[in-house]
Amino acid sequence: MRLKGGRERFAVVRIDLHERPLRVRPIAVPFYGHGVAFDPRDPGRALVFEKHGPGCCEVDLRRGHMVRQVEASAGCQFYGHGAFSPDGALLYCTETEMAGGTMRGLIAVRDGRSLQLRGELPSHGAAPHDLLLCDKGRVLVVGNGGGSPASGRVPNVAWVATDSGVMLWRQTLDDPGVTAGHLALADDGAGQIVAVVSAPRDGLDLASPSVHGGVGLARRDPAAPAAPAAPTSTAAQARVFRDPIAAKMRGETLSLALLPGGLVAATNPEGDLITVWELRSGKLRSGHDTFGRPRGLSLDRTGRCLALSHGADARLTLLDPQSLKALPGASLEQAWISGSHLAVCDLGG
Repeated sequence: MRLKGGRERFAVVRIDLHERPLRVRPIAVPFYGHGVAFDPRDPGRALVFEKHGPGCCEVDLRRGHMVRQVEASAGCQFYGHGAFSPDGALLYCTETEMAGGTMRGLIAVRDGRSLQLRGELPSHGAAPHDLLLCDKGRVLVVGNGGGSPASGRVPNVAWVATDSGVMLWRQTLDDPGVTAGHLALADDGAGQIVAVVSAPRDGLDLASPSVHGGVGLARRDPAAPAAPAAPTSTAAQARVFRDPIAAKMRGETLSLALLPGGLVAATNPEGDLITVWELRSGKLRSGHDTFGRPRGLSLDRTGRCLALSHGADARLTLLDPQSLKALPGASLEQAWISGSHLAVCDLGG
């Protein structure tokens, strides 16, 4: 947030969703945080990552303070996200090699407790951003943003074996003007489906009405052989869906939340729009323009409450996940949450 005199202050904000009225508990950190990874052995312990920068730190959510900072791999920057293995023994972080402008993507593998670097895996693309674990921690799903279109690098979603770094499957995006951004993973019973939201790629004119992100699906059939390094068939590419409601989307499509009933919701701040999509078919179910500049979105563990950050004053509102209408008495003005993401966890006790 920006204080009087123009000075900025960065914080991770903790808000108890069961408390009324809702109340902000900020934890000061030295950089503008983006993604959060919770230790499965202790959800009160979290890692916070900077997007495109050197910042990463461990925070203690229960005691309300930063524990320590973490350095990126030599010659690299953090690129916004990380994830613990299911047993908490390892931490995987998206990083990008900055030397020489290669934008080579890598997944730094750190000890889950000491956070010391233990090795790296290839991301099988450039400028990786979001990542998720599936198949009991044996597979990483990585969104490789690609960087600038002028580089010739193609954004993709890659499935990577955590034990070897081998690419199991990869799908390129069929729109060359968008990145592979944030991901949400579901299983439709026939193969793994990833919902992908995207932003315009680096270097494009964001004022142009033809430059915008979108929502698409990438699908992997675990029984099929790995896709070629640069798949060319339409069937092998991630699909981007167009619709009259989707036409109202502008600029970056930002955050995703899986909803009950095989649905996924996505925020589009510039279009003042939340869209809801069917995961199996990719059909656009509905659009909601009630909340200006919607940004972060996260479903609580009960499935009965959807947290939304929105507005120029960084409000927090709790929604009914079926109707996407505000729950009574569950709103907080000036919640400090101006970043891209919300993350809901159960601290217990």
